[in-house]
Amino acid sequence: MKSINLALRIASFAVITAGLASANRAPLPNNSSYVGLPNPKTVSFSGRVGAAAAVGGGAFSGSVSPNPSSTLGALETTFWCIDSQLFFNMNEQNMTANITRLDQVASAAADTVRYQNINALAPTNPGWTNDVNGAASGLVSATERFRMAAYLVTLYDGFSSNPTSLSGGPKNDAIQRAIWGIMHNNVSPTGGTSTFDAYLGTDSQATKESRSGYWRDLAVASFTSVDMTRWAVVSWVAEGGLLTTGTPDSPNKQTFLVQVVPEPGFYGALALGLSGLVVAVRRRSSTKA
Repeated sequence: MKSINLALRIASFAVITAGLASANRAPLPNNSSYVGLPNPKTVSFSGRVGAAAAVGGGAFSGSVSPNPSSTLGALETTFWCIDSQLFFNMNEQNMTANITRLDQVASAAADTVRYQNINALAPTNPGWTNDVNGAASGLVSATERFRMAAYLVTLYDGFSSNPTSLSGGPKNDAIQRAIWGIMHNNVSPTGGTSTFDAYLGTDSQATKESRSGYWRDLAVASFTSVDMTRWAVVSWVAEGGLLTTGTPDSPNKQTFLVQVVPEPGFYGALALGLSGLVVAVRRRSSTKA
């Protein structure tokens, strides 16, 4: 009887923990069900967490479902906007996407990561609109640009894996515009944010933080501190793993970053813990027998 009760407690713990995991947005587990091959995954959005800039952007809530399906099912996560040239609807549901870890962007198969083939500055086509460090031969790979964007995301006021709100204001507004300026290119449709605000070294700190050029310079100086195994690019819409092309809203969709947690991470630790409890129950049952 005690063994049965313990087994029931284990099952209850699993259900409760799974419920908590699905109720809170968290980094995606670093396994092929959610990040990387096999592609694509199924992405659904449930709304905006908060606008980082007066013109939009910021964080969005949504879920990633593995394809093929997994016992963990759809996992809630936070999507960070890094693209001002493509668009999506906040109620987009069941759209296919490739989710590629930053350290795998450079080696990814062609046409599987949005903007992956940009490695020069405009007017070269494809090319980045902005020279972020004043050197035409520097910081022009897609990996470097994504990494700079990831670094700046972590500087938002209100940043976390599960933000409850992301307020606007001069600082967050400027960070979002800096991200958009870094990622602006001549591949996607024209428009969006493409320039940086200038600032002076003599400006007050508050004034500097309200200028997108200040955050661009911080990103250039510090982006290498980003652990590329902890972030991934969401590129959609994907069909059979290849990105589609077309007009801005159909079928191309805005590019996002999501956080990734290395395995075993939460879900791996949960599975390991539950396995240990099951073994304990079996041993206890065998002893009594």
